[in-house]
Amino acid sequence: MSDVVQSLRQALQDVLAPELREHRVLLTALDSKIDSRTAELRSELAAMGSDLRTEIGAVRSETVGVRAEMGGMRTELRGEINTLRAELDKVKLALQSGFEKLQHALESAVLRGEVSTVRELSDLRSRVERIEDHLKLRRDEPGIQRQH
Repeated sequence: MSDVVQSLRQALQDVLAPELREHRVLLTALDSKIDSRTAELRSELAAMGSDLRTEIGAVRSETVGVRAEMGGMRTELRGEINTLRAELDKVKLALQSGFEKLQHALESAVLRGEVSTVRELSDLRSRVERIEDHLKLRRDEPGIQRQH
């Protein structure tokens, strides 16, 4: 029985050993291809990562530039706003001054009108008094009769 097992073992080895060797060679070749492709993929991924880092760096640089430009624009806008405020303040002062001058002119005109009216009234009073004096003198003249 030991011979039978031994012969069976030998027969299996003779049939299977070459196929196993062939499969082993194929597996080794496949393993080598996998290693080679893995190395290529790693290299490609590393290159892509490097490219991405470069792009990210460029975007960051652009962002810094844009922020700096926006800061400059803010400063410029603030300057323009301050200039407009100053001009507006000047306009307000000019309007206020104009209104004050107009008010003063109107008050002066009113006062001149009042003074003129007082003068005219005074002139009229003087005339009335002269007329009254004249009438009184005429009344006192002989030959003029009084009517009641």
